[in-house]
Amino acid sequence: METWYVRQRRIDVAVLFAALSLMPAEGIASAQSAREATNTPVITLPTRRASDTPPTPPPEVPAAADRVLAVTVSATVRRTPLNGPTQREGRTITRTFDRVHIAEKGHEWLFERNIRDHRRVSGSLIHHDARAIIAYEESDLRIMLGIRGWADVVALGFEIDTLRNHTRAEETRMIDGTRFQRYSTRQGSWMRDVWWNDEQLLVGEFTTADATGTSRFSITRIRDGIDATVLQPADSRFPTYRAFTLADWLEHR
Repeated sequence: METWYVRQRRIDVAVLFAALSLMPAEGIASAQSAREATNTPVITLPTRRASDTPPTPPPEVPAAADRVLAVTVSATVRRTPLNGPTQREGRTITRTFDRVHIAEKGHEWLFERNIRDHRRVSGSLIHHDARAIIAYEESDLRIMLGIRGWADVVALGFEIDTLRNHTRAEETRMIDGTRFQRYSTRQGSWMRDVWWNDEQLLVGEFTTADATGTSRFSITRIRDGIDATVLQPADSRFPTYRAFTLADWLEHR
């Protein structure tokens, strides 16, 4: 049976590319005061002891991942808490077959596929307010953000292997020339209303639910072509920024 903690991690990665600030409930209270004081991305260490069992290997990457088109995606997330108004945020995402860049207010993320093992991924957080570049190794991404590997990143946070639990429906929709197929889910499922394009490994929309409310991720625009500048190594784009490992950054802060 899936535990609450495992389910929450899956929800975290599912909405990663729309709201990277989502975190397990254990860290929300302690992070809130820091967020209010600094208005900068907050990283909290998990409070639960890691499992003694070795981590599972990264999920396999579909062959179509090598053929995805270079696109720039505009996406929104609507977070509706059980009590309170709906919050809406936008993101600009640049995706190629081996890199994904996310532009957010005050910081950026750059994820890179491992050149030797295409299942694996590493990332960099570019923190403009602090003029810092924080390197996330594969284990950092898995523990802190719930990212299991490149398959999760190239699909913009959607876990491709969960499609086996969904039923393909007849409805389709088009977004800027890309056709998305609807997949229905069981009543009470934590993920609902999935719209998916199998050729480009692109999720057009999905809704997740947890104990605090719902989050809906949706693509609003898909543009052919990219700004290749944002996919360059972070240290070459920002040579005056200080470089940290995640462990050093947590100690520094």
